[in-house]
Amino acid sequence: MSGSAVLHQPVLFNGLGKILIGKHVQFGIKNSPFFHNGYGYVESRFQGGRIEIGDGVRFNNNCTLISTVSSIQIGENCLVGFGVEVLDSDFHGLAADKRAGVFARSGAVVIGRDVFIGSNVKILKGISIGDGAVIGNGSIVTRSIPAGAVACGVPCKVVGESVSAQRGLAPDVFIHPLANVESRFIGAKTRVWPYAHILPDAVLGEDCNICERTFIENDVVLGDRVTVKCGVSIWDGVRIEDDVFIGPDVSFTNDHFPRSKQHLSHYAQTRIKKGASIGANATLLPGVTIGEYAMVGAGAVVTTDVPAKAVVVGNPARIIRLLE
Repeated sequence: MSGSAVLHQPVLFNGLGKILIGKHVQFGIKNSPFFHNGYGYVESRFQGGRIEIGDGVRFNNNCTLISTVSSIQIGENCLVGFGVEVLDSDFHGLAADKRAGVFARSGAVVIGRDVFIGSNVKILKGISIGDGAVIGNGSIVTRSIPAGAVACGVPCKVVGESVSAQRGLAPDVFIHPLANVESRFIGAKTRVWPYAHILPDAVLGEDCNICERTFIENDVVLGDRVTVKCGVSIWDGVRIEDDVFIGPDVSFTNDHFPRSKQHLSHYAQTRIKKGASIGANATLLPGVTIGEYAMVGAGAVVTTDVPAKAVVVGNPARIIRLLE
């Protein structure tokens, strides 16, 4: 076994085969059924077995993965509901005289990136589930499901398209059903969570994470791998470069003298340069630039430009040191 996971519920790892766990993998959810009276089970039973779990996969309680002599592969950033079973074998032959032996058929299970698997789903041997697919609660998956599909039932059948597919986005873009995403300019692997609202002309890069209660206006551009935490509103004129972190409840502004129903014909651009971090509840006045890898402390009020690699705190924000 290689790698490690965050365990919120006990998990039994077992078997002679390989178990490979990526970064930021999580087992168990406290506020969910079976947290106190169950455990997860991950078994790569024989030496030929292999279970590979990608980065950022989150399992709810009481999930079971069993590989015998084939493999189970789960792509990055999948969400897996409670009581899900993924099995790469029949375990026993169908013929009466072979059921007690080792005559079972097996086949690799491949689950793509950003797949959402509902609770109590069973995924059987030889199945492939494409990127961004959604599998409804209680389904038994006996045949492969294409990327971007919504599928459910016993046996599981395609009944529609995911939100990403309906909007013409890449299949590995994850949009929560409770998010309101009007833009079609969303990069691959980006994830948008409940109650976020993104207007039609906003541009988001690849592998961004847009958390709950976020609002992004039209004239906004986000680079790749940007994290926007809960409760942030990003107004017209904001430009955010790659690898930026925006903490919870950060306040962007774009008008020095706002009045109700009086709109500017042009908004000053606020720029957050590559790798910068903005702490929780910070306020940025219109038109400021935050330099590369700078860090704005929680609650700071930024009234002027911040140099690259500077750490600023306070109201008004002042430099307390420079990062190496």
